[in-house]
Amino acid sequence: MLESQLRPALHRWILDRLTALLVQVPQITPLRVTFVAAVLGTLVPVLLWAGKPGWAISALVGAGFLDIVDGSLARARQQANAKGACLDIVADRWVECCAVLGLAIYYPEQQLNCLIMLIAMMLCVTSFLLAGIFTPKIHEKSFYYSPGLMERAEAFIFFVVMICWSHGFTLMAYLFCVLVMYTAVRRLYELCAQLDSCSS
Repeated sequence: MLESQLRPALHRWILDRLTALLVQVPQITPLRVTFVAAVLGTLVPVLLWAGKPGWAISALVGAGFLDIVDGSLARARQQANAKGACLDIVADRWVECCAVLGLAIYYPEQQLNCLIMLIAMMLCVTSFLLAGIFTPKIHEKSFYYSPGLMERAEAFIFFVVMICWSHGFTLMAYLFCVLVMYTAVRRLYELCAQLDSCSS
């Protein structure tokens, strides 16, 4: 939700200018940007294990930002394709799983809640992929993006708050799961209604 609303302003003030600079550097490819984002995500649990929450948050935010940059760069160079979309989706899920793994390492007493969060995320990702498969492509992205109440920006905000606010972890974890499951159920409901209308 936040990402869909803030993306135009982000493009106007930061991404378009950054993309214009990156286009001039042939060594910086969209796939390499995706790889760096995945590496930053991998550092999150390592940094939390090392007791460096500030650096872990920086790595997480950096990975999220680069996830936006790789797509913008691919479209600017007219290199958007199915391969890039697939690798981008895998990298996104990897970063999110690393974030939850990092939380489980940082707060070992919260491992059950982290597992429940992963289950909710898995179901939400399934609904996202189903919407991408069965919904006609109506814009420039290689994979149809089905917006919802909980998107990556909201998830990352939750992750950051959980890292910083130990006493509120359980509350935030339950709220996270409720919102993620609501997003999944609503997305599936809208997809089924669309499929019913197409078949009638």
